[in-house]
Amino acid sequence: MICPNCGSENEQGKFCAKCGANLAREERSSEQDGPEGQSAPDFPASSRTPHPSRADNGYGEGTKTVFRQYFKHALAALKRPFRYGSTRNEESMVHGIITVVLFSFFMSLFLYVTVDKAARFYNRSVDALFGEFSGLGFAGASFGNHFLKPFIIFLLYFSVIIASVYGVLRMMDVKTSMKEVAARYGAFLVLPTVIVLLVVLLTLWNVGGVLLAVLSLFLFLTLALSFASVFYSYKDEGGRRFDPVYGTLAVYVVNLFLQFLFADILVSSFFHVFGW
Repeated sequence: MICPNCGSENEQGKFCAKCGANLAREERSSEQDGPEGQSAPDFPASSRTPHPSRADNGYGEGTKTVFRQYFKHALAALKRPFRYGSTRNEESMVHGIITVVLFSFFMSLFLYVTVDKAARFYNRSVDALFGEFSGLGFAGASFGNHFLKPFIIFLLYFSVIIASVYGVLRMMDVKTSMKEVAARYGAFLVLPTVIVLLVVLLTLWNVGGVLLAVLSLFLFLTLALSFASVFYSYKDEGGRRFDPVYGTLAVYVVNLFLQFLFADILVSSFFHVFGW
């Protein structure tokens, strides 16, 4: 071993036989070095695997940020629906998709609760007339037929409506994109989503009567106005092939067809509970 202090060669031992320098320190230094005196590579901190708890914390913070942004988006859409919705672009598409999913969820939940309450009321009436063990009662609402199926149907409905609005706008020679149409339609759909949430809460609390009927009426009116507002959110610069009124009527025709098609599926699922 070569002494780092005087350069003399030593066969063994911890100290140099000539000058007494510490040879163990030189041995540790040589073990840390790579070939030809190169030091071992130092990997950057960014290449190290993050701790799972830190990764989960980052994901949670990102989710909270998305919901905070959506909450602000929903408040702005409720405060000035048309003015706010008319300024939405492709960057707000995620908010629009969230609104569509929420509306579909709340509406499906409303149908599920309604069917379950109707089945329970029917069973109580049958038990009161024919006895508890008459065997004439029916099971309550099922998750697959009365929640999952309506949820998928509503998602398909909104997908077709957004595609129809975009197609008619392109036929009108309006410069837009599918993402922007989804963003604007989602902004106009915030008010109907809040109304259907109130309808669900009133149904869960067994509050019906006039208030529930009025809210249901406003729900259908605001839902019909939501895609019509998309057409009028684009400024008419005089180069359109036809008026937005006719574009709105064209989508209304598509809307009626979808309602007739999907309503038949939903109604059949509803009466299936009672064996009809």
